[in-house]
Amino acid sequence: MAASLTSAAAFALATVLQSLSAHAVPQVAGMRPGQIGAFLQATLSHPLYLLGLAVDVVGLALHVVALHLGALAVVQPLMVAGVLFTLPLYQRVTGERISAVTLGWAVVLTVGLAGFLVVGGAPGGATGAQGEQVGQVDNEPAAVAAVLAVLVALACVALARRSTPKDGDRSLGRSASTTSAALLGVAAGIAFAGTAAFIKSSAGVLVNDPRGLLTAPSFYGLLVVGVSGLVLHQLALAAGPLTASLPAFTVIDPLVSVALGVTVYNEQLRATPSALVMQALSLGLLVAGAIALTRTEAGSLNVMPPPHAGGPAKAE
Repeated sequence: MAASLTSAAAFALATVLQSLSAHAVPQVAGMRPGQIGAFLQATLSHPLYLLGLAVDVVGLALHVVALHLGALAVVQPLMVAGVLFTLPLYQRVTGERISAVTLGWAVVLTVGLAGFLVVGGAPGGATGAQGEQVGQVDNEPAAVAAVLAVLVALACVALARRSTPKDGDRSLGRSASTTSAALLGVAAGIAFAGTAAFIKSSAGVLVNDPRGLLTAPSFYGLLVVGVSGLVLHQLALAAGPLTASLPAFTVIDPLVSVALGVTVYNEQLRATPSALVMQALSLGLLVAGAIALTRTEAGSLNVMPPPHAGGPAKAE
């Protein structure tokens, strides 16, 4: 649990740095390939992004430890606590203060998170309901999950591209840019959940047979999905306000991870009637808290980082 929380704090700091970078490089007005290429090229040479990437590496190392030691369905929901770190950090950078409403929703999120971990945590035992080994990949559900994840992520990207203001004037298209950022945030959240699943599989290979890692399909899946997640995350931060993208990838990542843990890795959640009711209520509080935490500050986070000379600035 300590490794997960520390990892969440590191990812929060990285998100703030990368958000500042996303608004300080030439913007992606229409999400055309050439524009995306220029945006990524500028991003990869921007000091704030590189610093954020270094912090991401620290967070990732801690995340690997957490995933190796804990169940995917428990570790990933704990990462939602990152929103408790992200908003205060971002508000400090922009000179804003944390409101009482925000603190209240932070308590709601924390209660939901703690409730899910206590009530829904996997019971003891090494096998699933039908005798499957917990942590062992079930190939057929994994293939179905992979196809569904790719299709949903691609649909989100396509819809985001249609929603992105083509003239680059965010003052004329704030609603559209918010929608685009949220959709890209959903796609990034799906990629992050897939990355976590591949990390868990790759960590198991590394521990049991380090030399076999280079021939393990999970390792190459990790590279592809991991890089895709980083690109989608940065595009989401650039597409619109942080208050649109943050709830999307914060909520989607753990929810998809829980589904993957149960269906692909044979992890169990407590399934008694009372536990199921409490899990549903806890997840409801968790999701409501994560979304409300960002939406309650949507009207106050209006201070922008300094614009880059090569592209238009975006209103937060």
